[in-house]
Amino acid sequence: MKKLVLFIMFCVMGVLYILPQAWINSFNLLDIAETILAPSNNGSLMQVVESSYTDVARFRPVYTISRFLLNSILSSANQYFFVYGLILGITLYITTVIQKQINKVNNLVFLILLPALLFNPVTIDTFWRLGTAENLFTLFLLLCLYSFIAKKKWFVYISFIVFIFSKETAIFFIPVFILYLYGNKKYRQLVIVLFLGVIYSLLLLPRVVTANNARQYTALFTTNITDNIYILIQYFREFPQIYILLIVILLIFFFNVFISKHRHNFKMRGLVIMLVFTSLFSLLFFDNIQAYYLFPYLMLSFLTLNIEFGYLKKKYVYIVVIFSLCILVMNRHLTYEKMKFWQSDYASDAILLNYLEKNPDETYYIDPSNRIDHIDAFEYLLKEKYKQNPKRANIIISRDHEYIIQYGVYQDLCSKTFFESKVCRWKVFDNSLKSEN
Repeated sequence: MKKLVLFIMFCVMGVLYILPQAWINSFNLLDIAETILAPSNNGSLMQVVESSYTDVARFRPVYTISRFLLNSILSSANQYFFVYGLILGITLYITTVIQKQINKVNNLVFLILLPALLFNPVTIDTFWRLGTAENLFTLFLLLCLYSFIAKKKWFVYISFIVFIFSKETAIFFIPVFILYLYGNKKYRQLVIVLFLGVIYSLLLLPRVVTANNARQYTALFTTNITDNIYILIQYFREFPQIYILLIVILLIFFFNVFISKHRHNFKMRGLVIMLVFTSLFSLLFFDNIQAYYLFPYLMLSFLTLNIEFGYLKKKYVYIVVIFSLCILVMNRHLTYEKMKFWQSDYASDAILLNYLEKNPDETYYIDPSNRIDHIDAFEYLLKEKYKQNPKRANIIISRDHEYIIQYGVYQDLCSKTFFESKVCRWKVFDNSLKSEN
């Protein structure tokens, strides 16, 4: 009963965290390819399975299938954000379950570190936007970690399969789990996990070899690692927490093991730290590193700090407070900017959707202003959404900002965000207005 109450509390916390985004009724814009295969467009589960297998650019069947299933149930962005809130809550709950397997959960340390995790540009970038794979990937990674340290026999294999098929970078984590089983002399599990890892590698590596575009997710070994090392160094200015977390983790771990002699469950703690390093190492194989790519690293660091800080005596808890405050202060500006950016992004789309819903008998010319990268996706979504209405089927999204302003009479569509800031990103042009003039 106590576990259920704790689980519900974390889920409620996750939903509250996502609430500023969940109140926005915006387009369900995840990925244009996923939208085309959605059930509403006569896509089928078999088509999704086939596309996830034949897709050269990425190999993440669990992610793709989960998106299809959610698309078949959810119809708007705010519903998706509620699901994201639940994912965050479950992820936090699993961290406490893992910690109980290694060390007693220090509630005070957990509560002190939690704000540094939640009010963080990486976490905001992961959960306040749609279409990221890192939230589910991290959830399945933690479930896999739990199954290994809790010695759940069949759950080990199930969680491992789900994890490795959730994102391409899982291939870097496979050797870590194999080494852990070997070190614990779990030879039967080792053979099965090794077999599963080999099967997955045989499925992934042909895509890696044939990938000729560095921006393809499967092009893991075609990126310039030297350039990515430079990018990670440059990230110190934007995300100094990357290196501060790593330094603090190493310091507190060596202090606990070699000075305080806390060597309880040393192999389990070592496994978590190896996963921290692996999540950071995997970033070297991606082109154009995004903030949300760091979420697995951030979440594993949060788990490690809770475990290692949990060994400190109560009189040293001020160290945890200072550390958490430092992370919060360093990230305060970027966190706020990320929150405002994603609020503005979805609020501007929501006002366009609401406008089109309230004015069903007009023909529109829509100018996306600085939304050039979303033109094709929006054009497809709008035409599919209103293809039954002849006038709505003639919606045109302008690619020539100056020409369209001269062509028709326009009005700005403005919306307020959760932070009460005004957003005017879309312009709507109406031929009838011009003809009247």
